[in-house]
Amino acid sequence: MRTMLQDLTDVGPAGGPAPAWPQDLTSSDRHHGALRGGPGGLDLEAAAWVLGVDPLDVRRALRGGSTLSDLAADRDVDLQDLVHVLTLAATARVTTAVAAGHLDPGEAHALTVDLADHVDHHVRTP
Repeated sequence: MRTMLQDLTDVGPAGGPAPAWPQDLTSSDRHHGALRGGPGGLDLEAAAWVLGVDPLDVRRALRGGSTLSDLAADRDVDLQDLVHVLTLAATARVTTAVAAGHLDPGEAHALTVDLADHVDHHVRTP
């Protein structure tokens, strides 16, 4: 498997050059950001980055009944790439919450045990 950081910095969606990664995943603004509220609390800004679209377009499509997996298929984006980045973004939020004292490490562990499966479910569910 390719390293996560290499994926995020060198190669963008569909193998093209990587666009600028959205704001720092660990910033407090991102933790409470307006674009975080996708299905299952997924980070829509990170999803938009993978999909190569504007985050507001992602929100509109979801409100219109599409799923993130529909958007990935429409844009010829590998679904596992989308799940991978969304899992990474969610893990960063959990890590930040623990570091800030807002979340107990035991609770954080429980949240992250099946995180990729949780993300995958919400990517596929309207």
